[in-house]
Amino acid sequence: MHAHLALFVDLPDPARAHAEAAIALLTGAGGDRTLLAAALLHLFFNEVRAGEPPRVELLDRALEMEGPEPSWLAGTIPAIWWKSIDDPARARRRLGRMLDLAAARCDEPSQYDLLKHLGETELLAGRWSTAERHIAAARELGELLGTEATAEIWLAGLLDALRGERLDDDWCRRIHLQLGAFVALCAGRMADAAAGYGRLAATVDRMGLAEPLAQRFEPDWIEACVGAGDLVTARVALARLAERHRRLPRPWTRLGLAAAPTRRPPWTNSLPRGPPCRRRCCRWTGRGVCWSRAWCTAGPAASAAPSDLTATEERVARLAAQGRTSRAIADELFVSPKTVETNLSRVYRKLGISRRAELGAALARVGGADEQARGPAATASAPAGAVKG
Repeated sequence: MHAHLALFVDLPDPARAHAEAAIALLTGAGGDRTLLAAALLHLFFNEVRAGEPPRVELLDRALEMEGPEPSWLAGTIPAIWWKSIDDPARARRRLGRMLDLAAARCDEPSQYDLLKHLGETELLAGRWSTAERHIAAARELGELLGTEATAEIWLAGLLDALRGERLDDDWCRRIHLQLGAFVALCAGRMADAAAGYGRLAATVDRMGLAEPLAQRFEPDWIEACVGAGDLVTARVALARLAERHRRLPRPWTRLGLAAAPTRRPPWTNSLPRGPPCRRRCCRWTGRGVCWSRAWCTAGPAASAAPSDLTATEERVARLAAQGRTSRAIADELFVSPKTVETNLSRVYRKLGISRRAELGAALARVGGADEQARGPAATASAPAGAVKG
């Protein structure tokens, strides 16, 4: 039951707790190795989603334990991980193998799920025609099965956007917000795109997703904010991208940071800018790297101050400064007390303090500095829902 709850509870901290409980019960003589492998994969996956350093040894241990066939309870997790670190070849091999096994068993629900993952894999790899075939096959199979078609609609829309509102839950909300912002960016509607990415960031923060693996939106958010003339929020987005790179360096995070002239390290001088883009700007979309004229001509953009807080961190900090206990804050924000403590640790580090008693004064200092930096006009023009520092 714990192993299955680790799959169906789509929040990092509770899912991780269920995975740990399953591992404790399954470890030792007589344990179900297949189920243990699945629990290890869910523990690895949710630790990363919670912002912890990736313990790849958990992934390797689970893969060794699987035996001749992937674990069906968590079999897509390795592929999701490989997609997120820009290794589509390994993801493709894993998913293709699972799809063959599902077809041999006439397991249509599993085929449907795997085809969606393969479609996303090929989208990230830039193989549009192959992605289109997988998405179409998933859509056709989904219609036969009578499934809800959110993922196929999103993938098909993303494919269309790369080539040229239903928000029932946080997962649907995240993917549609990203798609809507991306389409607005492609159309040159920078203010709309910036606002959409701001709402996406706020949703991600509210969920406690420190690392939304498949959502690589910060470089696009930076471009949209600069194009809309909102350099304050652009710097917030840049700080988020730098934090994701510090936590888990990947090719797309390195190239995204290289797009900011004031943050470009020496090794990036030789990076190619790629071919001209369809978006009517000097942009290479192969890995989401922004070389926007707006960004390049925006002038010096100072690195975000160490005190910049995410929306979740600021909410937690202000409640703690009011004297609320971790349990009371957790109940109000619908998170676990551990998540509250993790956010407070980050707040202390960013504000340069060491205890709750210092929070009120530190937040007042930061708030005053932010308002002076923004000025009335800049504050008024910040996109709705944008994460504030």
